[in-house]
Amino acid sequence: MKSYMFKHKGWLSLSFFTIILASAVEIFKAYVLQQVIDSTTDMNGNRLKSLVILVTVFILGTVLIMIVESLCTNRFIQKCMFSIKNKLYGRITEKNIQKFNENNTSDYISALTNDMNTIESDYFQNLISVLEYIVIFLFAFIAIFHIHYYFILFIGITAWIPLIINGLMSNSITKRKIEFSDQISSFTGKIKDIFMGFETIKTFNINPVMKENFKTANKELEEKRFQSKFINDTCERLSFGGSLIIWLGSLLLGYVLVLQGKLTVGYVLGASQLLNNISNPLYRLSFLINKMNSSKVLLKKRMEQTKERNFTEETVSKKDFQDKIEFRNAGLKIGGKEILKEIHLTFEKGKKYAIVGDSGSGKSSLIKLLMGYYEDYSGSILIDGIELSRIEEEEWYNVVTMVAQNVYLFNESIKSNITLFHDYKQEEIDEAIRVSHSSQFINALPENIDTYVNESGKNFSGGECQRISIARALIRKTPVILLDEATSALDRTTAIDIEKSILGLEGVTVIAVTHKIHEETRNLYDNVITVSAGTTH
Repeated sequence: MKSYMFKHKGWLSLSFFTIILASAVEIFKAYVLQQVIDSTTDMNGNRLKSLVILVTVFILGTVLIMIVESLCTNRFIQKCMFSIKNKLYGRITEKNIQKFNENNTSDYISALTNDMNTIESDYFQNLISVLEYIVIFLFAFIAIFHIHYYFILFIGITAWIPLIINGLMSNSITKRKIEFSDQISSFTGKIKDIFMGFETIKTFNINPVMKENFKTANKELEEKRFQSKFINDTCERLSFGGSLIIWLGSLLLGYVLVLQGKLTVGYVLGASQLLNNISNPLYRLSFLINKMNSSKVLLKKRMEQTKERNFTEETVSKKDFQDKIEFRNAGLKIGGKEILKEIHLTFEKGKKYAIVGDSGSGKSSLIKLLMGYYEDYSGSILIDGIELSRIEEEEWYNVVTMVAQNVYLFNESIKSNITLFHDYKQEEIDEAIRVSHSSQFINALPENIDTYVNESGKNFSGGECQRISIARALIRKTPVILLDEATSALDRTTAIDIEKSILGLEGVTVIAVTHKIHEETRNLYDNVITVSAGTTH
């Protein structure tokens, strides 16, 4: 956490300065109270004017300082949270696709939302409170020492009570918070799964079953929430009991000192205010520090889950494709299951290849392997003689483009989904739309290319989504294009026309995975490769 805080030293310094001012005002309250009470008990009406001025200045100064403190501390927290979320998001997106898919997307969503909210409230907001309590405690300690040293002796004897309580419960608080965080991730995943499968749920009449599943997940979440809140509240209540012993015991001590004529009533009430500024921090500090520590554990856990990739070899820059792609005895195992084995293939620059085979034969895995989805393959995959695993991921993705069977469209305009937020000339966009045979349906839309795409393309047919995806790939003009059942949702005539257009691209290496080859395009392929039982023939 320190690195995030000291990254914003200016706001941290301003926050600490305003905290000192706010704490001084809090302590000065005891002086104001003492002056008012002693003036009243002395029946001194001549001091009324000066007391009114004192109280007025105190109120105005307090409000002003509190506003400035709020501005500085909240800006400091905002800067820190901005940095942490950017860091976490960056680490998530730096994962390769295989590592990313090892966790549910709901885990990442929960980490960037629920866990960040917890870290903000339980760490940074509590950090401000801890700093305030420490400064108030020190000021109050000095002030009450000047009233009578007996109070200091009593506090020294009793201060350990809330500290021990919080120390004993620290591990339980952290454990419950982590369990609650994990349950939130699980619950988020369950909700996402239900809503994503809503159509299936309705058409297969399984809504009663899913309602029960939701109730179970909801019950488990609320139970974890209860356990986490109960352990926190129990710790806080017990610590408060310890602080009451300190405060009330000190008041009784003040009563004895008044009877002995060593203090006035005003001083005792002023001391009472100061004692509150001592006992309250004692019980709150250790409790808040417990919550901060558990939040640090939570952030550490999330950062570990998204730890940066460790490269065993130095990566190599590869910004173009000049000769050929070679598979030399390549193989792939996922979860102990052999998916591909003894793959020997060569794809030459500018040529067109079809990969055919039955469902589950390994065709798509072969394409994903070439896309760099998997790092732990066996054998070699060479790009112009360079091992694929050594090529910088970002640069390889500027060389190769894949059109997948399952298309994902962003909640943006059709134009943004084609350009993917890059700047292209209008002629380039129009050409990609034309070659992908998207012109007719896009031009028929009220807002044409600026039409907004609903979640996952729900306002378009499967075939229209595939054509947008194909246009997205074509506009990049990469030297290698991979097609994974890219026209499966299209009618036969349109599929053949698009296939011919792509296979007619000069100098572009095309590798197309398909269940079957159309007779009209068979002669456009330089080679047809059959995949069966995880190997090639």
